Amino acid sequence: MSKKAKQNDDRLLEVADELNKLLFANADDEGFIDVELETEDLKAAIITAAELLDKGEGDELTEESIETLQELFSEVEVKDKKVLKHLTEFGIIPEKEKSKKEEEPEETEQKEPDEDDLETQIENAEKISELKDIAKANDEFKKFRSNLNKYKTADDLREAMLEVLEDEDEPEPGKKPAPAPEEKTKKTTSKSGKTRANIMASILHESAKKPMTQETMVKKMQEKYLGSEAEAKFQVGVVIRYLKELGLITEKSNGALSYNE
Repeated sequence: MSKKAKQNDDRLLEVADELNKLLFANADDEGFIDVELETEDLKAAIITAAELLDKGEGDELTEESIETLQELFSEVEVKDKKVLKHLTEFGIIPEKEKSKKEEEPEETEQKEPDEDDLETQIENAEKISELKDIAKANDEFKKFRSNLNKYKTADDLREAMLEVLEDEDEPEPGKKPAPAPEEKTKKTTSKSGKTRANIMASILHESAKKPMTQETMVKKMQEKYLGSEAEAKFQVGVVIRYLKELGLITEKSNGALSYNE
């Protein structure tokens, strides 16, 4: 390890090493953290990489790394809702505290949980077993209960249950509420319904007609997919590197890339 790296706080080096092993296949991957960076640059690289964490993908961190990331993100404002949700699930960013009024029930009147309360219960449930218990305990899901075992992840079941609540009237005869997913794995899509793969293919097709730099491709991916910049850089970087190895990408003298269709 270089003299520069030794000057960094040991905790930063440990969390950088853990993120590299968890998120990247090798040191050439886009976003891989260089532990020989100056301290402030190292912190920025760790924050950028941490934004790729996703519990839904099986990512897990040690308590020590979570504590270090909590300190780093305490000085950063995360605006991307998807990244914010994932970091909150890890405990890196604390959930918003409920107001005192929300925590203290009114003594004068006790109300049965209404639909809004039920929606909150569903959104706050972390395990699929908790969501199933909610469905079994509430008549809103009476016709939906037979579908419960078809859902393999908490996110899929949560989305389906929220869709059931959106319909205020009884479902039309013969109409099945919130059908179970046909595939075991959930495809991530943009608001337009296109997956990252669809969007990347469209960008490459466009580059075949009009070469563009990798930075331009990243911007297009971010605009069309509505994800974070770090996520877009990672996705585009992986694809470009792979296509270069196959000889399917030509790099112009000005740095522009052209896909060889």
